Amino acid sequence: LLHTLSLSRLVLAVLFVMAEDDGARLALALTSGFTDVLDGFLARRWGLATPLGAILDPACDRAFVVTAVLTFTLEGRLSPAAAALLLLRDALAVLAWLLSRAVPAWRAYNFQARPAGKLVTLLQFLTLLAVLAWPVSVRYLVAATAVFAVAAVVDYARHLQRGRPPVPPFTPGGRAPLVRQREA
Repeated sequence: LLHTLSLSRLVLAVLFVMAEDDGARLALALTSGFTDVLDGFLARRWGLATPLGAILDPACDRAFVVTAVLTFTLEGRLSPAAAALLLLRDALAVLAWLLSRAVPAWRAYNFQARPAGKLVTLLQFLTLLAVLAWPVSVRYLVAATAVFAVAAVVDYARHLQRGRPPVPPFTPGGRAPLVRQREA
């Protein structure tokens, strides 16, 4: 059920591109937001969280948001600069994830949603709704999204820094000395 709710956002994204009416797009965006909240609520409430769901949910959220932002950009309703600011956090998150796969020491990190990131997602969603229902507010929401995107990236970096194992000291030979644990 939860995976179906997440995957439904992919269908909603396709329908969003195909829709020509702002009312239909507004309904699709609201439905996307509702399915996102509902699958998260049900996963926590019923203890149904799965590793696949932890990947599908944010991936499908991002797919919907990116699709809507690109659609509005191609239609001239968002400038390319506004689109870049709206998707800043997402681009940095993808870069961080790719680096975590490339750097062996980072592979152990568990990339989980943080409150600041959730706020960025909410602001992105509100911006999409504003493009359809209250265009005069879009520039302010884009600016707020960009500011909080930077804050979210800083918050996440600090969180990862705190969870990182200590690095052995550097030695002139270029190798870290082997450190033995003291036996208790």
